[in-house]
Amino acid sequence: LGGVAIVASFYLATAAVVSFASVPGALSKYLPLFICSFFVFLLGLVDDIYHVSPQTKLVGQVIVAALLVFFGFKIDWFESYTFNTFISVFWIVGITNAFNLLDNMDGLSAGIALISSLFLALIILLNFGSGVVDGQLLVIALFTGGLLGFLFYNFPPASVFMGDSGSL
Repeated sequence: LGGVAIVASFYLATAAVVSFASVPGALSKYLPLFICSFFVFLLGLVDDIYHVSPQTKLVGQVIVAALLVFFGFKIDWFESYTFNTFISVFWIVGITNAFNLLDNMDGLSAGIALISSLFLALIILLNFGSGVVDGQLLVIALFTGGLLGFLFYNFPPASVFMGDSGSL
């Protein structure tokens, strides 16, 4: 249940930042992302405790991905709105399952997530500079902190494991 630790640390730190920091509304546009990611976490937690069939998990992931796309988190690469929507749902579900499949070795899934987060932060900094005030870097920093805390206990020989709740 290492995923519980990652999610709990991320959401508690996010709540603390929203409560005490002077970033009014900076994270409010990410509320659909926070809610949808929590639903995917719950889906993985149910699978960790009870066995959920792969088909049921896939349907749950598609529903949550479609909900996330409905709230505006989508790729706008093509002129076709339908194609953009389809590709976005496919991408979200595909990446979710890729991280789930990477969770077969100690530290691999969380390590790749950490590397991805750090490079995403670097890309944001290089493209927008330090003037980014919309909360992207803050969300990445909070997520990275949760991953670092988990990875301390997940490197070989691992004493805590992510489970589906963390890898999804």
